Amino acid sequence: MVLPRLACFVIIALALGALGLLIEVGLPEGSPTSGNDWSRTSVMGYRVKIADSLAERAQGLSGTAVLAPDEGMLFIFERAGMYGFWMKDMNYPIDIIWLNDELQPVGATKNISPDTFPAVFYPPVPVRYVLEISSTKSPQ
Repeated sequence: MVLPRLACFVIIALALGALGLLIEVGLPEGSPTSGNDWSRTSVMGYRVKIADSLAERAQGLSGTAVLAPDEGMLFIFERAGMYGFWMKDMNYPIDIIWLNDELQPVGATKNISPDTFPAVFYPPVPVRYVLEISSTKSPQ
């Protein structure tokens, strides 16, 4: 009798844990899941790594040597806001695409050079997601 109760407890705990993860991230239906697998997660045609924790968002793409033309980093925030981004320790220019709750673009800041540090770039309206991709223009 103890074994079935233990099995039920484990199943309920796992189910609640999975539900808690879905509620915490709060992604719209059909959006990427948390994790850093370039090949399985995509947004707007880019293979992305997800930055959904404070540490991952703080690190971002800083210190990376290069970003392929089809790769990016998706920053996920708990709620929409006016989040600032800078080019600290960046080695190449990027484009920042500001996305609403439905992962639709609401603005873009293009060809941001590493030389702009310590300038901070903000979205035109509060956003929940931010996509950083390699700049489509040549470095200046």
